[in-house]
Amino acid sequence: METGNNLTKKGLDGFIIKIIALVLMTIDHTYEFFSANGIHICFNWIGRLSAPLFFFTMAEGFFYTKNRVIYVKRLYLFSVIMSLGKLIAWKISINNPSYSIVHNNIFETFFLIGLNILLFEFLRDKSKELYKKNFAIFIAIIFEIILPLSVYIVSPKIISQIIMSFLPCPLLCEGNILFVALGIAFFYLRNNRREMMIVYFIFAVAFFPFSNISFESVFYNNYQWMMIFSMPLMLLYNGKKGRGMKYLFYIYYPIHVFLLFFISGIINSK
Repeated sequence: METGNNLTKKGLDGFIIKIIALVLMTIDHTYEFFSANGIHICFNWIGRLSAPLFFFTMAEGFFYTKNRVIYVKRLYLFSVIMSLGKLIAWKISINNPSYSIVHNNIFETFFLIGLNILLFEFLRDKSKELYKKNFAIFIAIIFEIILPLSVYIVSPKIISQIIMSFLPCPLLCEGNILFVALGIAFFYLRNNRREMMIVYFIFAVAFFPFSNISFESVFYNNYQWMMIFSMPLMLLYNGKKGRGMKYLFYIYYPIHVFLLFFISGIINSK
């Protein structure tokens, strides 16, 4: 077993941090699906650390990937698969209230982070003509904001959910535009860990309910601020990729979400 001193010296590689985030995410989702069965809210507190760690490691992976376009396409594919799975789960929950509604699709958030980094990199490219940059911004606004919001507002729910499965929107994705912005910030601050941690600290603290400081508010109503406790793990990152297994998360995420969905539904049906 490594001592704390050895751990500080060696640090944690990207793979280890992903595995930690994976475990934290599973704990979080266990509360989400089994809170009515007596699972304590502390499972959800622990889960606040998960998403930021994934965004942190994604920023590293996105920087080093050989083909960013393929990376984003893969995220989009799994985002669509997850969205269609959510739609099926929603239909099941409508017919049988014992089943919870599935809200999870972090692939949408990942996709939007990657897509907008590609957009920003395109806009930063001095060799690109101004009209191409303006056109890219126009297309992004249409397909990321105007079109999905129009479908969401105007279309009947079942129709909008089907169409929205193919139109991820930063205003409607898991974690919304704030977490998309966080993922992008991790990417552009990756070479300045100190500045990154300052930005992240401010981001996390902003969720603290300063206007209503009470035990219930801080620990039961507005506890997203607990994501701040993922900072030590980020600071322990040693800059190394670690083991591969890049498809582990892509496969594990939908399987564990829908497995928890079905198990909780079966238990609640009894």
